[in-house]
Amino acid sequence: MTAKAAIIGISGNSVETLTARARQLIDAAELLFGSERLLKIFPDAVGDKYTVNKNLSQVAERIRANLGRRR
Repeated sequence: MTAKAAIIGISGNSVETLTARARQLIDAAELLFGSERLLKIFPDAVGDKYTVNKNLSQVAERIRANLGRRR
């Protein structure tokens, strides 16, 4: 099994700036990482949400802990 990650940038505070493919990836994501402000843009996303700030070692550990996980 190959683990996959997508890094998606967003302009401003609007999902309207996303491509259709980016929105599909977000909608299907098992984990979402981002600033608190950005995560609030996706209240209906089914993936687990993790706030990223100065806690990068905790973010890396969360990623490692979830490698290979399936919903």
